[in-house]
Amino acid sequence: MSLPKESRWQHALKSTAFKISLALATLLLLLLALLSAFAGKGNPYECGNSPIEAVSKNCHFDLLAFAWVPIQCFDAELSSAYDPYHDFEFFYDRNRTRQIPIRELEKGINPRVYTSGKYHRTHCTYAWQTLQRAVLRGYGLSDNKTLNAGHYDHCSYYLINIDPNYRARFHMEYLHCERVGRK
Repeated sequence: MSLPKESRWQHALKSTAFKISLALATLLLLLLALLSAFAGKGNPYECGNSPIEAVSKNCHFDLLAFAWVPIQCFDAELSSAYDPYHDFEFFYDRNRTRQIPIRELEKGINPRVYTSGKYHRTHCTYAWQTLQRAVLRGYGLSDNKTLNAGHYDHCSYYLINIDPNYRARFHMEYLHCERVGRK
C-alpha cells in the first residue's frame, strides 16, 4: 500500500529532520567529550613559539628561567629579588668569547646562550623557590617547567655533582601555565 503524496513528503521531511538532529546531537556529544578530555589540564595561558608571539600573548621574558612565561603564572615579586642581567654574563659561543649585550638579553630573542655554572645553580634555586611559593602561598597557577619533576631531578644531579669548570648552555623555552597540585 502506498502512502499519499503529502504523507511521503512529510515522512521524508521528518526522516531528514531526524537524521540532522541525530548528527547534531552526535557532534555535540563529541565536542563535549573533547572538551572534557582537555579540561582540567591546566593550560589556559601559553606563550607560543617565538618572542614575537610571546609578546603578543602578554608573556614576560624571565632571564632566570631563560623562558617566556605567561604573566598569569609569573612570580614578579620573586623575580625582582634577583638581578641576573648584572650578576651574570651571557655569551653567544661555547668558549664565552663574545658577550651578549644586556639590551639584547632583555628582549628575550636569543635562542641559546652560554653562561656560568653559578648562573645554573642560581637558576635551579630560583626554580625551587618558585615552586615553594606557588605551593605554600596557594597560587592557583605556575608555569609548566616549575611543575616538571624532571627539571628538579636534573637540578639535583647538577647541584650534587658540581664541576667548577662547567659552562652552562640554555635554550629558550616558551612556557604555559598549569594548575598547581593538578597531579
